[in-house]
Amino acid sequence: MQNAYHLYEINMLTPGGRLLTDGVTLAQEEYYRTRVIARTSNFLGKSNWSTDALLKGDIAEVLIFNAGLSDADRFQVESYLMSKYALLAPPAAPSGLTASVGLNGQVHLTWNNPAYDPRNQVMVERRTGNGSWEQIAVLLLGESEFYDTTAQSGVAYSYRVRNANQAGYSDYTSEVQVAAPTLSILGGDDQASAPGGFAPAPLQAAVKDSVSGVPVAGFPVTFTVTQGDGLLSAGLNGTGPFVKSLTVVSNSSQGAATVYFQQPLASGATSTVTATAGVAGSVQFTLWTHQVVGFWRFNEEGGDAITDASENGNTGALVGGAVRVASFGPADQQADWQVPGGTALQLNGVDAAANVPDSSTLNFGDAAFSVSAWIKLDPSLSLADDSNIYPIVSKSGSTGTGFAFSLKGSAGNGVVFDILTGGVVVHEIAPLQSDASLLLDGRPHLLAFTRDAAGKGTLYIDGADVSTPAGGVGPDMSGTLNTPGDLWIGCDESGHFYKGILEDVKLVASAFMPAEIQAMFDRDNNGLPDWWEVRYLGVIGQDPNGDPDGDGATNAVELAQGSDPSDPTSVGAPLVRKTAGDGQTGPAGAFLAQPLEVTVTNSYGTPLPNAEVIFSVVSGGGQLAITSGATNLNTVLTVATDANGKAQIFYQQAVNGSVTSSISARTGLTPAVTFTVFTDSLVAYLKLNENTGWDAQDSSGAQNPGTIGSDGSIAWGIGFDGLAGLNVNGSAYSDQVGLEIDHTTNRVIPDTGGAFSISLWFKATALDTDKAYTLVTNVTPEPPGSNVVPESGFRVVLDGGLLGAGAPQLVFSSTEYGGTLHVPATTVLVTGHWYHLAVTYDGTTAQIYLDGVSAGSGTGTINGSPAPLRFASGIPDLQMLDGSLDEIKVFSKVLDPGEVTTLANTYGNMADLDGNGIPDGWEYRYFGMNGVNPLGDPSGTGLTNYNAWKLGLNPFRGGTTDTGGVLQLNVFTHLE
Repeated sequence: MQNAYHLYEINMLTPGGRLLTDGVTLAQEEYYRTRVIARTSNFLGKSNWSTDALLKGDIAEVLIFNAGLSDADRFQVESYLMSKYALLAPPAAPSGLTASVGLNGQVHLTWNNPAYDPRNQVMVERRTGNGSWEQIAVLLLGESEFYDTTAQSGVAYSYRVRNANQAGYSDYTSEVQVAAPTLSILGGDDQASAPGGFAPAPLQAAVKDSVSGVPVAGFPVTFTVTQGDGLLSAGLNGTGPFVKSLTVVSNSSQGAATVYFQQPLASGATSTVTATAGVAGSVQFTLWTHQVVGFWRFNEEGGDAITDASENGNTGALVGGAVRVASFGPADQQADWQVPGGTALQLNGVDAAANVPDSSTLNFGDAAFSVSAWIKLDPSLSLADDSNIYPIVSKSGSTGTGFAFSLKGSAGNGVVFDILTGGVVVHEIAPLQSDASLLLDGRPHLLAFTRDAAGKGTLYIDGADVSTPAGGVGPDMSGTLNTPGDLWIGCDESGHFYKGILEDVKLVASAFMPAEIQAMFDRDNNGLPDWWEVRYLGVIGQDPNGDPDGDGATNAVELAQGSDPSDPTSVGAPLVRKTAGDGQTGPAGAFLAQPLEVTVTNSYGTPLPNAEVIFSVVSGGGQLAITSGATNLNTVLTVATDANGKAQIFYQQAVNGSVTSSISARTGLTPAVTFTVFTDSLVAYLKLNENTGWDAQDSSGAQNPGTIGSDGSIAWGIGFDGLAGLNVNGSAYSDQVGLEIDHTTNRVIPDTGGAFSISLWFKATALDTDKAYTLVTNVTPEPPGSNVVPESGFRVVLDGGLLGAGAPQLVFSSTEYGGTLHVPATTVLVTGHWYHLAVTYDGTTAQIYLDGVSAGSGTGTINGSPAPLRFASGIPDLQMLDGSLDEIKVFSKVLDPGEVTTLANTYGNMADLDGNGIPDGWEYRYFGMNGVNPLGDPSGTGLTNYNAWKLGLNPFRGGTTDTGGVLQLNVFTHLE
């Protein structure tokens, strides 16, 4: 230490003291206190003890203070002296500065420092954007990391550091930039659910880099219930623990921290959950419970009273044969209002129901409204037609506006919600397509209806919207739901009763949200209903592909086959598959050619004999029989499988049924399979090619043959295609039969409002201006001279001028006192030529087509008649047709214009007996004979007969189709 200046310090504090050389502590005593001795003389370079040596060297400067110095004061004095006498060099600069956001939300700085020197200090500086630098920390003893706890969420900062000692400062490190992450709501805000239930969706807060937006993983987020009495859980299965405050870390995929919220038990309660993440900030979630006005779980231990779990006091009572049975869900009632359990209500479909007296809380006005219920419909029931009505909840009266939530067949598509005024339906909502087979599968189903604040309605089955068209909105279901009538569960005021099991019937004075209804059925969205998971496996959140009992069947398979997933010895419910008869087409009113057959096996494919299979007509209006042709018909039949596990039934199409019919088959709890069959709309086809006898065969397969009158007014002749047809002599009316199709049993022509079409070929031999001739009618002829006027039926008449038009016309009309239809089509008729006639009627609008072109249309009503369908028969005041008739077809639908054109351009007989290269059918159609000269030109336009046939043209119109000739006349129809 020779030949250089050094700084020596004694710093006395209370208590203790410190001895330092060049700013470095050499000795320190925590509790040593120096003795105070009074001296009359003080020296520099020597002491008061004579034995001490004298200083040999220079003393540059001595500073004496009358108090001990703090570290900061001492550092300033040291800096002054060391700089003045060059006792110390400035420190080396730190390097490798990095900045990151730590798990505690603080900005973490690290750097590399030179060799340790206790005199060094580290200066940490920060700025925002391009602002001024500010020193935020001074670190002693050469430290190499720092946590900035004052950084704000979403703000980008720059940092730099440098070293300092008593001699000066080092250079700065390079700047580094970092931004504190942001916390935002990813999902779960503004949710509603039932009191005590879980919010439909989890509460999720996302932690992301505020600059890049990249998710930040592993960041702790604390969720706290800051308002209300709800609880939080980190587990999807809802098993808890349930706490008021919970910390979870963000995941790597979305930076999401996730918790689940269980609502308080109070109705109409609002809760707030605050999520905080250090410097990332905080967000708030708002949740609320529905205003439940009635909730009947049917879990009472006995008696007829049913308790309202909503605490609104809407207590009711069981009536008739209503009884409590074990729930299909867990054995114990669930605190979670979304999962049914305990006991349920079983109703017999005859007199069993539950009654809840009217109260102010059960009148909903025109506000938002929801109803839900778990059902398990008795699978022996039918949902085939509109008369199949099974009420779930109803409230209506003689005054005011009520409602009914029911299962309904046919147009109801399985389930409907009706708004009624005075018992009359004013608004109804139904699924877009039939869900009847689903609801009849013997399994529990969740049904719900909601009406939002705008009055739009939505129906749900098992959590899925079944009533809203893609891209559309629900139908208008507005109306004031106020009526003094009592609330009924399981019946309605019209005497309909529900048959099956009901559970957890709920009425809410607000609109369920779609996610909430999905969560009522399958909150974890794994395809396994929550009630099934809780009943068999204790909690939700199960893997559908898991196999907890190790029997080789997954949870999804065990659900489908009705077995217990926790019991390897549990035998699955039988499996049903279609093996024959699906997709058939057959005539209306007739049995399908093949039976509908299913095969029943166990879950391993072994056929099961003597298994009861329930066949049900879901839609279409037909009936079932054990054998083809049987007269004992039903819409629901139970058939036992044979030794090979097969069961079959025969299906008779409805006479006037829909084009498509659905028939379901199921056994036990297995999902139903559905057969789809089709009605051939051709219900009668009389070719009239017999050429002998009094019977006209029906070639449609619908078994509707015709009978030819034997009174001499009708006889066999040549038809429009050169084959056989009928000649009619035009007799005046005297109760002639003409050609008749009886439809007393098979209604060839539908009842009032039904659709039909008739196609035929006719030729007029005579057409007098003072006569009108019958072509088609189903009006029962009265005896000549009778004053009785028919009040039902219709007729198609070829009028020569009798009916007042002054020119030939075709008239399609109802009877004078049996409807309002009257459609004329004025014509110019040339006798001796064949024409194709078609009439169609859709229940309101009628069309007349001649040679494939519309000749007239109009609207009106026809009262359905059971009278036979007759062709060219006598009718009061009208003649029989004076001419010929051929190729009659009757359809149970409205033919479209293209179908009519096809019929008009078909001439059937392709034989060429005269060898002239032109089919005989074409020759007879236009010339009434064969042997026509193929090079002839009857139109005089250069178009030969042969070319007219090849080109599909009318040989008398010279290059013009029949269609073109008619269209030129617009209103009038030109008959060659």
